[in-house]
Amino acid sequence: MKGKMNMCLFFFYSILYVVLCTYVLGISEEYLKERPQGLNVETNNNNNNNNNNNSNSNDAMSFVNEVIRFIENEKDDKEDKKVKIISRPVENTLHRYPVSSFLNIKKYGRKGEYLNRNSFVQRSYIRGCKGKRSTHTWICENKGNNNICIPDRRVQLCITALQDLKNSGSETTDRKLLRDKVFDSAMYETDLLWNKYGFRGFDDFCDDVKNSYLDYKDVIFGTDLDKNNISKLVEESLKRFFKKDSSVLNPTAWWRRYGTRLWKTMIQPYAHLGCRKPDENEPQINRWILEWGKYNCRLMKEKEKLLTGECSVNRKKSDCSTGCNNECYTYRSLINRQRYEVSILGKKYIKVVRYTIFRRKIVQPDNALDFLKLNCSECKDIDFKPFFEFEYGKYEEKCMCQSYIDLKIQFKNNDICSFNAQTDTVSSDKRFCLEKKEFKPWKCDKNSFETVHHKGVCVSPRRQGFCLGNLNYLLNDDIYNVHNSQLLIEIIMASKQEGKLLWKKHGTILDNQNACKYINDSYVDYKDIVIGNDLWNDNNSIKVQNNLNLIFERNFGYKVGRNKLFKTIKELKNVWWILNRNKVWESMRCGIDEVDQRRKTCERIDELENMPQFFRWFSQWAHFFCKEKEYWELKLNDKCTGNNGKSLCQDKTCQNVCTNMNYWTYTRKLAYEIQSVKYDKDRKLFSLAKDKNVTTFLKENAKNCSNIDFTKIFDQLDKLFKERCSCMDTQVLEVKNKEMLSIDSNSEDATDISEKNGEEELYVNHNSVSVASGNKEIEKSKDEKQPEKEAKQTNGTLTVRTDKDSDRNKGKDTATDTKNSPENLK
Repeated sequence: MKGKMNMCLFFFYSILYVVLCTYVLGISEEYLKERPQGLNVETNNNNNNNNNNNSNSNDAMSFVNEVIRFIENEKDDKEDKKVKIISRPVENTLHRYPVSSFLNIKKYGRKGEYLNRNSFVQRSYIRGCKGKRSTHTWICENKGNNNICIPDRRVQLCITALQDLKNSGSETTDRKLLRDKVFDSAMYETDLLWNKYGFRGFDDFCDDVKNSYLDYKDVIFGTDLDKNNISKLVEESLKRFFKKDSSVLNPTAWWRRYGTRLWKTMIQPYAHLGCRKPDENEPQINRWILEWGKYNCRLMKEKEKLLTGECSVNRKKSDCSTGCNNECYTYRSLINRQRYEVSILGKKYIKVVRYTIFRRKIVQPDNALDFLKLNCSECKDIDFKPFFEFEYGKYEEKCMCQSYIDLKIQFKNNDICSFNAQTDTVSSDKRFCLEKKEFKPWKCDKNSFETVHHKGVCVSPRRQGFCLGNLNYLLNDDIYNVHNSQLLIEIIMASKQEGKLLWKKHGTILDNQNACKYINDSYVDYKDIVIGNDLWNDNNSIKVQNNLNLIFERNFGYKVGRNKLFKTIKELKNVWWILNRNKVWESMRCGIDEVDQRRKTCERIDELENMPQFFRWFSQWAHFFCKEKEYWELKLNDKCTGNNGKSLCQDKTCQNVCTNMNYWTYTRKLAYEIQSVKYDKDRKLFSLAKDKNVTTFLKENAKNCSNIDFTKIFDQLDKLFKERCSCMDTQVLEVKNKEMLSIDSNSEDATDISEKNGEEELYVNHNSVSVASGNKEIEKSKDEKQPEKEAKQTNGTLTVRTDKDSDRNKGKDTATDTKNSPENLK
């Protein structure tokens, strides 16, 4: 009897199910296809119940509940689809304006059949989206972008409506709220793009709509590479709006539900153009590179065509005509900007290819240029090799003309590494650059300002021990024998030795980044020395500058003057450097190979050449400061904190650390203050710094300083000192600090407190912290075992003297240094 009742119930609910399904099919056939799984499961369960005859009335009721929920969802879907069609009539696209609402209110009035709840009253949030700019520029210096160039199209993306999303408490309502705001913004974005292109460029319009559609997806998922201004606010708003534990209100579920519909809504009035839905699996950086290539390769071809027409008369390398000069200048400015942009995009591309799951799906080329040539039709026939090697790309000779060509020295590639200091230099004094000293201070004291052009400059130990080769020892007869190619040989020999010594000191088996950074810094310092912009003005540097000026005037003086190609000798030297700098860089790489042929060579950091020397040195100083700060904080916590967290200030070791750290903080604060004053004075002269304060600039350009606020850091260090060193008399320490600074400033052998305390050892092995004794006897013992060698010319022969001999000649000895050490002063 019970089995018959169950059978009757089954037939009753089956009939109800068929009726309901018929109703649903009448509402929306395509949405029924999206939801077959839940119903099939229930149908299969009921079939099993019929076969086994073991189901009960509770199972049947749960099935009814599922059907009711399904109907409610389909009702939502019907509204989702219908509301967008009503709010965006096709004919309305002809009556839109960049800063107005979507609908033509005069034509449609305020009748309910044309307006949904968002069509007129609530569309004020769209007003932040304005008409598109006509150019295709890229923004690479925006704050917070972490070295990424952003297309101007993405910067103008209409997303202002998403910056203040608020949850209502109902996930379904919130889902629809986000749908309305995203759809309205995306529709307006499409219309603004149409206003930009119109009937002039269907292909460009379609490509921009595709890119904007996919950028909306990245915004929803939080994978957007733009982290500036409104984009940052939108990202934070969406993070708060979405719920991690929700199956309805999360990015994946939302995009699965509305993604395809969003594309159809954006493109609906322009469907006749044939814009196809893009591949959603392409990473954003890949799309941006293709977008960059499409417009920039096209622009490059246009400029090359103009240049070829204007410079056709220069086939014999005669002086450039005015028209050719103008086109060459425009072309050079273009490819210089393009080099910078594509190098930034290329670095981000490499990270995406190497470290994301995308590579497991599609094999990608290893670099951005190969990716462009493979996937961008505009770039397939462009040779990027001369684009990066020469100032004017493949038009180097046309633009340089004869007046420039004779400044460039031609060597075979293997000749650069084969030059020998004993046979290929002209000076009778065959000097070798000395090994890099282990301990050497930054020159930031007042006395050092006598040897720099401007106050406020701190000179790094690397620049003080710079390898200048024979350039500062050339005699008058030597200078007469230095022709153009010989000048480059002298610079090559010096830079080769500099690269060799830097690699020998800083290169390691596991990490060569520091060595490569030092080599790049020295390479750009050679540029400033050649041109005459070097800020370090010690005796050797003065001799080098005088010798270089004499050599350039002797060889190229006839090119400089009024109504001539070069107005000043400095302008000529700048062109000479541009033409020959690749050989200087190659010589430094040759020096690396002499030390260790197994290591991968360094890559040149082109951005450094565009940064003035002071800003580079300030960034380098900040890098060392942040590294030293980490060391002293670790040291103070280690030596001055007990197991119970209390201060060990009465301990002698702790007091020693407190004294040394206090002196370090005192000197670094002085150095920062004098440099920050110069920064504020000079930043208007440097485009990448003029709109940034000191902290922002150092965060962006100094390694290890991204989380440090330089306006507060010294107050924080003082607070830490007072907590750990509460027993120390700060007034007494201040007097001692001034005494020590005076002694160090007057001593040529003054030792940087961070380096003499073994900071380098600390960062090679974090598990082994050297004792911060500040005693120069350690340095003295090292010098006795491995004396520094210094060359001295005596009657035309080469003699060698040790540091001890040098000290005696200066009227100083190592005992004096020991007496003046911070340890004995304390």
